[in-house]
Amino acid sequence: MTALPPIPEVERSITPPDNTANSLYRTLVLPAEAASKAANAKDLLYPRVVGYLLLYIPNIAALATLKRDLASCNSEDQGGFQAIYELGEYYVKNFIIIC
Repeated sequence: MTALPPIPEVERSITPPDNTANSLYRTLVLPAEAASKAANAKDLLYPRVVGYLLLYIPNIAALATLKRDLASCNSEDQGGFQAIYELGEYYVKNFIIIC
């Protein structure tokens, strides 16, 4: 899967403009991707899935759910970015593979 786009591109891509989504992308998703990439981790796919979902989610209700799920990753005590990896894995297994 292709690397996530830089922040300026994302700020133009998320429509309608959404400061919360942009902030979650900048503070959680991009750092999780960078950490996986630096560690050559098998989990690299999962933060990318979450990031691309923020960019291309099909409707406002789904975006609200994704933002809530992603924000909860920021408050969980799972060390590092494990909660984001698990969220991405959840979306892969329960939505993407099914389609």
